[in-house]
Amino acid sequence: FDQEEEPKPLFEGFYDEVEERGNNPFEEVGLATPYPEFNRLYGGLRNKNLYIVAARAKAGKSTFLAEMGCEMSVMHDIPVLILDTEMSRDEVKYRSGAAKSEVPLWYLKTGNWRKNNDYVNKVRSGAAKGLAGKYKKVYHMAVGNKSIEEVASICRRWYLRIVGRGNKCLIIYDYVKMVG
Repeated sequence: FDQEEEPKPLFEGFYDEVEERGNNPFEEVGLATPYPEFNRLYGGLRNKNLYIVAARAKAGKSTFLAEMGCEMSVMHDIPVLILDTEMSRDEVKYRSGAAKSEVPLWYLKTGNWRKNNDYVNKVRSGAAKGLAGKYKKVYHMAVGNKSIEEVASICRRWYLRIVGRGNKCLIIYDYVKMVG
């Protein structure tokens, strides 16, 4: 704390700043998400910011993050990396596939979708068939047994190899740590 620094009125100079930005607008302050209210309140996901999604166990945090990553990849044509400390690639793939195809997870995982004509149509009409093409820039890696240094190294390598220096991407780190 600097003794010369003092709290200042929150909106001091706000009107002038807004007027100046109106004279020199920029196109985006962050990457829009599929969630309009989040975008309205926060301006989308902003560069170099950390966002934490917290809720009780089994509330759907991982599903929410995977869904957001998939949709933002298509919206912005950017690569997305989902690093997951809990679920395998197979589990995330099937959960997301079930959500996007509207075929329940159990039916997809067991193959019983073929016993229901509605599910057969949903799987074969493109709801499940087209996912690999539509979401081709979405990557996943299970990192439950990795240290934070290893996770950072994975991110750097992926960024340089897949994204390319200076290009936009989204990295989702689905980290669960149960503490007593």
